[in-house]
Amino acid sequence: MSDWLPYQTHFPQSVLWFAVPQEQGKSTGEKNMTGTFQYRDHIDFRDATIHGDAIGVKNEYLPRPATTVWNALPAPPPVFTGREDELAALLQALESSAEESGGVVVSSAAASVAGMGGVGKSALTAMAAHRACQEGWFTRVLWVDLYGYSPGIQALTADRALDVLLRALGVDHKELPATVQEKSALYRSQLAQVAAAQGGPVLVVADNAAGAAQVRPLLPGPGGNRLIVTSRRLLSTLTGVRHLRLDALTPEASLDLLTSLLAAADPDHPHLSDPQGLKRVARLCAGLPLALQIAAGLMVRSTRGTPTRLADQLRGTSPVERLKDEENTLHTVFDLSYEELTPDHARVFVLLGRAPGATISTAAATVLTGLDEDTLIEMLDDLAAAHLITDHPATDRWGMHDLLADYTRTREVSGERDALVRLLDHYTAMTEAANAHLRALPGEETPGTFADRSGATAWLDAEHTTLIDAVRVADRIGHTSAAVNLPLNLAEYLKQRRFFADKVTVNTVARDTARRMGDRHNEAKAWNNLGIALQEMGETDEAIDALDRALACCEETGDRHREASTLNSLGLALHRVPRFEEAITALERARALHIENGNRRGEAIARHSLGEVLRKMGRFEDALDSFRCALALHQELGNRPSEARAVHGIGNVLRDTHRFEEAITALRHALALHRDAGEHHSEATAWHNLSYALRENGQFGESVSALERAVELYAGTGDDYWRATAQDQLDELRREGMSG
Repeated sequence: MSDWLPYQTHFPQSVLWFAVPQEQGKSTGEKNMTGTFQYRDHIDFRDATIHGDAIGVKNEYLPRPATTVWNALPAPPPVFTGREDELAALLQALESSAEESGGVVVSSAAASVAGMGGVGKSALTAMAAHRACQEGWFTRVLWVDLYGYSPGIQALTADRALDVLLRALGVDHKELPATVQEKSALYRSQLAQVAAAQGGPVLVVADNAAGAAQVRPLLPGPGGNRLIVTSRRLLSTLTGVRHLRLDALTPEASLDLLTSLLAAADPDHPHLSDPQGLKRVARLCAGLPLALQIAAGLMVRSTRGTPTRLADQLRGTSPVERLKDEENTLHTVFDLSYEELTPDHARVFVLLGRAPGATISTAAATVLTGLDEDTLIEMLDDLAAAHLITDHPATDRWGMHDLLADYTRTREVSGERDALVRLLDHYTAMTEAANAHLRALPGEETPGTFADRSGATAWLDAEHTTLIDAVRVADRIGHTSAAVNLPLNLAEYLKQRRFFADKVTVNTVARDTARRMGDRHNEAKAWNNLGIALQEMGETDEAIDALDRALACCEETGDRHREASTLNSLGLALHRVPRFEEAITALERARALHIENGNRRGEAIARHSLGEVLRKMGRFEDALDSFRCALALHQELGNRPSEARAVHGIGNVLRDTHRFEEAITALRHALALHRDAGEHHSEATAWHNLSYALRENGQFGESVSALERAVELYAGTGDDYWRATAQDQLDELRREGMSG
């Protein structure tokens, strides 16, 4: 009999447990030791002082809590009127039978406002979502902005939108499937699991869709979960959904909204005593809630007279005798509201509209404007009260309607480039600090900008789309250092989050900028990043070409460190073609250079890559040696996910060589390491490989159980291909068992 005594190791999220004889359990409380696992359960202790007789050891990884982003829905409008019928229709659709599937698409594509923004789609959706949750129809809400019409911002693809939603559902970024189809399947599965666990369905809101292609993979399937999408187009090609056309407000509803907004600001506001003037303003705002909100804000703060005067301005300042379309209406309202701003407020408003991204944090806005935080927040509050920007207090960010952001491009502002350069330099420095945390091994010193790796990752997640847009802005204004360094600093994050299309986009900018500058060193880095991303996207020939170009740059500059890592990437790309001998040559060169450079981490990666290629070539003993060397290095460095992969590789080689008992031990160890590191897809693969080894070792029942677990995990990660493959094999095994 023995007791397990815990000892917190120096590795994050890890506890080392020591088994000691029960009668000595109380005398062994003081320990000064660190330990690492090696394959076959051999323990290597360093600087160990053990009091008592330890008879066993296990390394237990503490589970990481899943990151979820629930109920991130924007607040409902403080004043909501004129949309009662549409709200009732939308709520009726949301309340429909839980057995139905599909979603609800809210569109403003009616002929009167075809393609027009500002008609109140998002406000209606937010109100309906909040009301539905109050009624208890949904237990959770997910929200994603698809950026379909945001100026200067690339719209989210369905692939990217699914990444956002899956991470919000608690899926670790390392477990995101490769294809849109797999992600969509996992998304539906996760929604169903959450609904079952919470005792009620989930509502998903996708705002600002540009087209049906963005939306179709987001449909939640059966089970009562619902999707609401807003768009400026009628997404008629979507089947199985209910389409609601949102028209402009009637003149009566427009007047009601305008007076309600004024009364909300001040129940005794003097402008309420000019009903005829208000009626004219309401009519001239063309039934667009955005125009009415800004007009109300203008009247609340205006010192230039009555609603009648504002109506005269709306009607008479245009070269056209009478405004004929909604776009002119909005532009005129924007003009009048802008002219009421103080010069300082106007400068802040325009700079916010020119800044990269759909939203900006308060901290970044202080850098952009050069103002102290207290002064800036006061100005931002004023602009929000004027309905020119939107406050997101839960995330300490500020946004702007895409039509207003587009409007700022018609206005001049002094010092715009200097302000953008300051902001881009801020983003570059923050991203560099975050990247240092992502790449650091246990014990390595990291910048104090972020408390830890999770803080750095959270910042990158919050700023992701803004940073991608920032690279484009840096390229547009000719800020070359940001155009190069931002993509290079983002490379590790984009790889870990599997944003490979983004990685290609920004590193193309970095490559072209570095080439124009004659900076072959950073051009090599960008080519290498492009090669890695293209390889992950299945563009192997393009990846090999990019990596060959990176190598040429490295050889020209004598950058031996970059040459080594590029050779490793090239070897992996070549073995996929397959060009095994060339791959071996590249990886051997990479290993030698890493040793020459004293890069133990790089050497471990190269040795692991060699193991994969050698195994595919049937050189099993060489592969085993390579994996074992990689394992020892990964353990020395504390690189736990890589340790799991090395043990897994060893188990596979042992199975290939019919050393089934040893293979089973190694694969059980690997799946435990994968599980404790939160790598569920890798755990599924380990169970799958373990089932082969168990079957070949005559352990039929255990083989069936292992394969059942693999099927379950594949389904949980949305990998339909391997789930189906494992299920077919499981069915065959069961038939064998019945016939035997």
